[in-house]
Amino acid sequence: MKNVESYLQVMNKLWQREPKVKNSFLVFYLTPEQRYERLKEIMAPLSQKQNIFRK
Repeated sequence: MKNVESYLQVMNKLWQREPKVKNSFLVFYLTPEQRYERLKEIMAPLSQKQNIFRK
């Protein structure tokens, strides 16, 4: 739980530092498809054992 709280604090600080330009979030954040691809990359060693992301 401590890791989640520290992660949220870091993300909040980063969000506060972002330039407040209209639609700036399009540059800074990933789309759901990109998030899924990143998650697959991170979880690759686990997914090979458990076949989590196999279609």
